[in-house]
Amino acid sequence: MNSNTRLVAMGMASNAIGTVNDIMWARAITYKYNAWLLLDAVHYAPHFAIDVKASGCDFLLCSAYKFYGPHVGLLYTKPGLLDRLPTDRLRTTNQMAPYSIETGTLNHAAIAGVTASVEFISQQGKGNSLREKIISAYSNIGKHENKLAQRLYHGLKEIPGLSIIGQPFGKFERSPTISFTLKNKTAEEVCTHLATKNICAWDGHFYAIRVMEVLGLLEGGGVTRMGISIYNTEKEIDIAIKEVKSLSK
Repeated sequence: MNSNTRLVAMGMASNAIGTVNDIMWARAITYKYNAWLLLDAVHYAPHFAIDVKASGCDFLLCSAYKFYGPHVGLLYTKPGLLDRLPTDRLRTTNQMAPYSIETGTLNHAAIAGVTASVEFISQQGKGNSLREKIISAYSNIGKHENKLAQRLYHGLKEIPGLSIIGQPFGKFERSPTISFTLKNKTAEEVCTHLATKNICAWDGHFYAIRVMEVLGLLEGGGVTRMGISIYNTEKEIDIAIKEVKSLSK
């Protein structure tokens, strides 16, 4: 970065290996160079509460399908900032943001679904206001997901020939997403077997292609990824560990 840097785009959490990035560190640097900060919260939003004012971000992007809603993209910008960007637009639409980048009839059914997903999350917590309920809910969700993720992490770690990709639990803040490789098995083979046992897992690079390149995992088909969500149980975790272990023999 230098005085010519105008925008820094940064992921808040990695959907591939679970890393949670130090946003405030990045914000301090962007302030130094008077640059905008855009945060990708797609993988962060399902697991952690977000405070755009506290983060100081200028833009934030996420998608409701990650937090129990429909496929709707969300864009937050600081007030007035979007009007400063020369976006492509039609003459027929209102020339002020956000209408300038929202042409025609919006997907009102999906937007209603986003509202429902936020309300669902808030029901997992307590408080007098919606915001208080959401903050409380994410605390409860985080405890549940972290407990199960650690159970999965430590169970997989004991399997011979299995290597977990990413930071360990406990020492670092991380999302409940665990990726691994298994000796003599491709990630696709692992996921195919798990699917026969009704276990949802996925293989590949998950669009985080540069990470896989740096780690030397891209040519081998990437990694197997498992994620914990609000509806998962200890029984499901134990079954998943058992099935992965059966492939190591």
